[in-house]
Amino acid sequence: MADFAEQLELLLTEVAKKLKDEPQANSKQLVAYFKAVLLENSELASAASRMIQINQDNAKSFQTLVEGGIAQVGVHYHVDKDTLKDVLNTFIQEQKPRLVGIPQNLPRICIQKFVGREKELEILHQKLQEKNQVAICAIAGMGGVGKTELALQYAHYHCQHNTYPGGICWLQGRDVEVGNQIVAFARTQLGLQLPDVIDLENQVSYCWRHWQEGEVLLVLDDVNYFEKVKPYLPPQSSRFKVLITTRLQLVELPQPLTLDVLEEEAALDLLQQCIGKEKILQELANAKKLCQRLGNLPLALQLVGRYVKKQKLSLEKMLERLEGICLRHKSLDKDDNDRTFTLNIKRGVAAAFELSWDELTNEGKQLGYLLSLFALAPIPWFLVESVKTVQDTDDLGDARVNLEDFHFLQGDQTYHLHQLIREFFQEKFFQEKLVQPEQVNELQHSFCQAMIAVAQKVSESPTQHDIQAIAPAIPHVTEIVKNRTILISNIFLTDEDFCLIFVGIGRFYTAQGLYKEAALCYQNYLSNAIERFGEESLEVASSQNSLANVYKDLGHYDDAKIYYQQALNLTINRLGDNHLDVATIMNNLALLYSQQNNNTQQERYNLSVYRETEERYLKARRLFRKALKIRKFRLREDHPLVAQSLNHLGTLYAGLAHYSWQYSSYTQKAERLLQKAFEIRKNTINTEHPDIAESLNNLACLYTKMYRYSEAESLFFQSLALNQSLLGETHPVVALGLWNLGELYVAQHQYNGARDLFQKSLEILQNCLGNDHPLVISACKLLEDLRYRM
Repeated sequence: MADFAEQLELLLTEVAKKLKDEPQANSKQLVAYFKAVLLENSELASAASRMIQINQDNAKSFQTLVEGGIAQVGVHYHVDKDTLKDVLNTFIQEQKPRLVGIPQNLPRICIQKFVGREKELEILHQKLQEKNQVAICAIAGMGGVGKTELALQYAHYHCQHNTYPGGICWLQGRDVEVGNQIVAFARTQLGLQLPDVIDLENQVSYCWRHWQEGEVLLVLDDVNYFEKVKPYLPPQSSRFKVLITTRLQLVELPQPLTLDVLEEEAALDLLQQCIGKEKILQELANAKKLCQRLGNLPLALQLVGRYVKKQKLSLEKMLERLEGICLRHKSLDKDDNDRTFTLNIKRGVAAAFELSWDELTNEGKQLGYLLSLFALAPIPWFLVESVKTVQDTDDLGDARVNLEDFHFLQGDQTYHLHQLIREFFQEKFFQEKLVQPEQVNELQHSFCQAMIAVAQKVSESPTQHDIQAIAPAIPHVTEIVKNRTILISNIFLTDEDFCLIFVGIGRFYTAQGLYKEAALCYQNYLSNAIERFGEESLEVASSQNSLANVYKDLGHYDDAKIYYQQALNLTINRLGDNHLDVATIMNNLALLYSQQNNNTQQERYNLSVYRETEERYLKARRLFRKALKIRKFRLREDHPLVAQSLNHLGTLYAGLAHYSWQYSSYTQKAERLLQKAFEIRKNTINTEHPDIAESLNNLACLYTKMYRYSEAESLFFQSLALNQSLLGETHPVVALGLWNLGELYVAQHQYNGARDLFQKSLEILQNCLGNDHPLVISACKLLEDLRYRM
């Protein structure tokens, strides 16, 4: 038996030597060689013909069968023709010389420098190198985000560093038979001689069993049906590492590496590679705008960068060309006839999105259009559900999952839609006519009504808690006022809804001390009100009054006075001089006059300044009194608006009494009015309200002037604590409260405490109002005077 085994080994070695001269020999040639050598060795042939091995007790041995004059040899319990060929092929493969280098079929890298994904490369390698298991890692993300490029960079890097000596096999995973690609790689790169008679799955299995030694990286690029790929994956061996790129959410593969768009710095770096560093430095601001306009999407940046370089355009001109037609601009489409373009880009941005769009359900497509109506800001899911559609909550949830599956939508409870995908949804929805035109109007109307409901929640004096609850929805409410078609049409907004939208947004910003943002809102309100209602409408008067309020807060007193007067005249002409709206505008104009009276001690000794100040006080007094009279006539005595008039008139009397000895008797009047206003407010509104804090502050200011310091300090502390709780630590109203408390300390000669309060107040006012605001200028002068007195 031993002699036979030795001779058989010699025989196979001889066959292997002959095959070295013809390395491409197939299994038929192998059998022919074996037969020829066997016939040359008569002793071995005789022994083979006589020997029949009977397998018992699981013993392994060589078994020979002579059938049709052809010897077949195998190592198994029962050897058949196919097994014999398998054994002989294995033997010959082991005798062949090894291929030089790592077997690989990687596409060429065309990007000079890979940017923005260094961290992802490290994470990817960690996932693939997990020990004691088959490592299968997916790179997932929306079309154009750079999944293929990341996989390609990873594969090339580790090919250079010999991380995968068993080979790196790159396969196309979309609509191409993966099994055939694996077999082709095994034949061309590994030199495997596969049996001819077995089916494709068995051929692939054969490849895995006879794959070159060492760790192996298998890359499946752009997988769109995982179930078609799954049968061809490697066996459960930790030396095989599988990397998949896909647009899908593959539940079979936990914790995918999900790619987002690039950060701004990386986006600029990628754009620089396309157009050059010098151009970026020359137009840095426009480069940032371009990256932002394209949503930092790598595919879009590369395509537009290529177009800019080819057309020799400035970035400013490129931005102009993208305006309004971004996704449809030819720069974002791949030109197949451009032979000068060497990047690994197979399709344009819209075409990349199209691949996933075609696989969405109709419900998913309809939800995509609805989401495109929202602003480019995080979208709370409860806000989407508030829009009345034909879909119920469960169907809407299924549609959301459908969009998430293809990475059109990212987030959890609050979602984000990429701006180019947003444009893509809007165009595709109308191209495919998924619903009738009247249904589109109904959907837009439902969207507007949901946003109006949000605007209605913004009260006249919203608290910090109210603001936080409403803040996520405000960008989407604001989206309506950017759409002129919606604003001028009664199809989507009634006249009342039109005003509610602007007023709600304006109140939201004003309540936070964001007066510039509020001013932009009310300017838009005024121009659109004129277009929709005409210049003599009450809606125009309302917008003028709102704009004047913000101009007053910004310190633009002359502009505020003009708009107050226009609003007052228009309202009186339309409603008469005894209407509540007239009282409101009078009250606001009176506040403007009284707010301009913050003069320094030196300015009070200037006779012209003194007379101007006194005149403003008296104008304010006349308007306050008239507004109070109208409100008392139209409303009950304990109405909050009556309390507001009493509070303002009392504050004015306190200021006038302190300003001139001629009006010293007004001090008692002021206290009586302020106390009455405070009592009405305590009895009619929530004690946790900014109006309560205002009354406390105004009483404290009066008591300071009356030398009732302990009472004043207690009220100041109460007012400050309430305002800080309701409005936040950095609100301008809080700053004024700190300043008033500082004035109390000055009156008591506690200069150090006063200085600290003044400094803190000034910092808040500068941040909110800017250095040019009259209050800030006056505060700086008063703080400087205090330093001289210390």
